[in-house]
Amino acid sequence: MNIQSLYNSYIGIKYADEEPATLDIPFQYYRCEDDSTKLFASDEDGASFSQWAFELLPEDPGYLSDPVHAPLLAQSFPQLDLYEELILHYLLLTINTTLSIYPIHAYNRMNDWMKGYCFFQLSGLNRVTLLDAGQREQLRGWLLHQYLYAHPVNWDTLQAFSYQEQQLVHTATGISVRDYMTRYYDEIHQHYEQYAERLDASPTTIEPFKTLTLELLSHLEGSTTALQLPHTSEVSYMLPWLNDVNDLLKQYQKDKGAFFAVLRQAAMTPMSAYGAHCFSMLLQNYACYIVTFAPDELNVLVEALADEPDLCTLIVSRLFTDTIFVKHILWQHGQTMQEFPRVIAHFNEAAKELYSIK
Repeated sequence: MNIQSLYNSYIGIKYADEEPATLDIPFQYYRCEDDSTKLFASDEDGASFSQWAFELLPEDPGYLSDPVHAPLLAQSFPQLDLYEELILHYLLLTINTTLSIYPIHAYNRMNDWMKGYCFFQLSGLNRVTLLDAGQREQLRGWLLHQYLYAHPVNWDTLQAFSYQEQQLVHTATGISVRDYMTRYYDEIHQHYEQYAERLDASPTTIEPFKTLTLELLSHLEGSTTALQLPHTSEVSYMLPWLNDVNDLLKQYQKDKGAFFAVLRQAAMTPMSAYGAHCFSMLLQNYACYIVTFAPDELNVLVEALADEPDLCTLIVSRLFTDTIFVKHILWQHGQTMQEFPRVIAHFNEAAKELYSIK
């Protein structure tokens, strides 16, 4: 299943307030009573793709005095205990909500954006050949961590998964997430009558739901055609660096000044919501693909904008307030923002408040 048309519709609804378009896959976006927009199987009433698995969420064994049942797939995965089953179910819920669209407010804005950004980057990471294999693997694990963190999941789920040769696995048991998800959907489909009272999803939706979950997983693993941001004339000068990070790295290595000139242009140009989204993507690409491997490049950014202090403040503050990626990157290097006084000198009030800078 190719989900590029689905992703285009997701972007259009989320950033251009477009009406849901007819897709070339057996799904359709619908606006819900809670003002969210979710995917449903075409021509089917019942649970949304993101919601159906909530209905089968296992009980937390920590709240059961004497659990007597075994994990649902104990025969297929005998190494699995009840809490690990719950963690795998949390991952299923996280994956299935990736392309849902929720009303944005002050408390979810950053997490919502970070989760979508990480999903998009993981989809295309294998194509970033100007990073060596070790750098790609480092970034793959980091992006997965940020994707889960932003959902958000609990601490145990955040720590539970890793990549082995690009395949997502449950680290403690070695269970392939793809194998688990496949067998989970097959169990529900083959024994639907056992779960029917708990499900709003019809039996005919389970197979397309399975297909879409596995396709989203393929993007998390980078094992399918990478997603592309849709083209508009407004963002045409940024788009090559967003859809192919190699182009960004080539330009930065060749002429940093040209890169900073594009940041200036984007920061000074009135933009639509989609244009602002692409500008944020560009800033966070700078963080993830450049600052991750060379934190001192933050000082280079400030030096390049030294003659335009107001513009420097705008760009630096956006870099630090759209996400908390840079903070996490510095942690990885055993550094703090206080070690970059020339950078935090350009924080606006929102950035100072977010990071408790006086």
